[in-house]
Amino acid sequence: MSDASATGIVAVTSLFQLNSQVMIACQSTRFIRRKVDRVRWAANAVIKLEDALRGEPSNRIPHCDDLQPDCGPSVRLDGCSFIWNKAAHAPVLEGISFGTAAGELVAVIGETGSGKSSLLLAICGELEMTKGAGKVTGRVAYLEQSPWIMNDTMRANILFGREYDAELFGQVIHACALTEDIAR
Repeated sequence: MSDASATGIVAVTSLFQLNSQVMIACQSTRFIRRKVDRVRWAANAVIKLEDALRGEPSNRIPHCDDLQPDCGPSVRLDGCSFIWNKAAHAPVLEGISFGTAAGELVAVIGETGSGKSSLLLAICGELEMTKGAGKVTGRVAYLEQSPWIMNDTMRANILFGREYDAELFGQVIHACALTEDIAR
């Protein structure tokens, strides 16, 4: 075996080992990020529970259960800003103003991460209001959308064990509005 081919084998082996280390680091980073998100969620839940048990006044949107025929908007927000909890300083929503009447259909539309779910949680009283005035008349419920995906590629999640069909795959990507997300 010549020195050149031995050097080539060492280089390929080194690249393979480097690739393995990078893959392990990426998987560890994803694992840690998921755990940090769960810890953050749990910490927020504990803070809310402590506030409720202490009976301290909160800065959440006031709710009024008795819905009268001429009581005005069911949801009214005027220049409201919200944070996740008292420990958070940066607002998650700022300067929100809108009103909606009972029985009115309202669509909240926006890109991923634009604050749609945060707005709904604020209306439900799950976020702290730092500025503005708001009131919710009547009862409000929020059912969170928790998508289930496999710990695999997007393609594997879409195919779910079926044979790949390029046309059908493209239709699914379009129907699920994933084209822009994939482009990022």
